[in-house]
Amino acid sequence: MQEPSPTAGEAEMLLFALERSRAQFAWKTGGLDAPALNRGFPPSAMTLGGLIEMRSAQTPAFGRGDRESTLSGQ
Repeated sequence: MQEPSPTAGEAEMLLFALERSRAQFAWKTGGLDAPALNRGFPPSAMTLGGLIEMRSAQTPAFGRGDRESTLSGQ
């Protein structure tokens, strides 16, 4: 992943930020098994697996690397 130039447009900067966030999330959750993804962290009842599921429902392209679908909302 290469950083956009300082003169990059809004869409290019947004795509870079989205890709960086996806890469960081994948890095942080990559080695976790099902019990680790489903473990709660008090005081929240939200689990990491639940967060992934919620985010996937909000953005169908989440985790697929499908940048164009994410931007167009498809």
